[in-house]
Amino acid sequence: MSRKEGSGEVQISASGARIMKVKQEAGEKMAEAKKKKSKDSIGARVKRMKKKGGKSASSGPHFPSLLKGQDVVNLAVQAHGKSDLVRACAENENPETAPEGWFCVHEKYISKCHLRFPLPTLLLDLLDHYQLALPQLCPSVIRVINGFITRANEEGVIVGLSELMSLFSIKESTSKDGGSGTYYLPCRPGLGIFKFSASDDDWRRKYFYVKIDPSTVPVGRDLRNAWSDISG
Repeated sequence: MSRKEGSGEVQISASGARIMKVKQEAGEKMAEAKKKKSKDSIGARVKRMKKKGGKSASSGPHFPSLLKGQDVVNLAVQAHGKSDLVRACAENENPETAPEGWFCVHEKYISKCHLRFPLPTLLLDLLDHYQLALPQLCPSVIRVINGFITRANEEGVIVGLSELMSLFSIKESTSKDGGSGTYYLPCRPGLGIFKFSASDDDWRRKYFYVKIDPSTVPVGRDLRNAWSDISG
């Protein structure tokens, strides 16, 4: 599977069930992938990112969010959050300008991709590892992570970032409105475990701010607001 923005509801294929059920197999595939193409491994990707100095990147252009106050409250409730910990963005605010103590969330993360608070550890590990801000992720990334976690729980196995990235790579996306600086997780060749359908058109146009709180972000974890460029 390979998509630019990537989207649609997650369904687990037969191969996905087999891979997820046998965690060791994922580890073996990761080792093989590193041997065949080291530049696509996690270590190589981080090395390139550090070489770029973790420089700040801007996706531009950003559009003012279309969400209003009540829309944001409804999304907070859907995500198991508190209405007093979210707010709509002003016209001069965008995904890169969240004030200290707040972070930006796209509407589709919750309404279509089932993101819930507090943010899952695997998602935070991905952001930390690649030094990305949450709104730099395409909605399909949230679907992949939630599907991965759900399948692991069903099979009673413990998985982490290494297992996730043994099956997926990370690539910069593009959009019809010219936006960049966002990323998606295409399956590595021959390791497709999810099937996608539908579309995430205009997902960049609806977003809001969430306050960092133990009910939204696990204690001891941080979120960055500065955007990073890990392409190259």
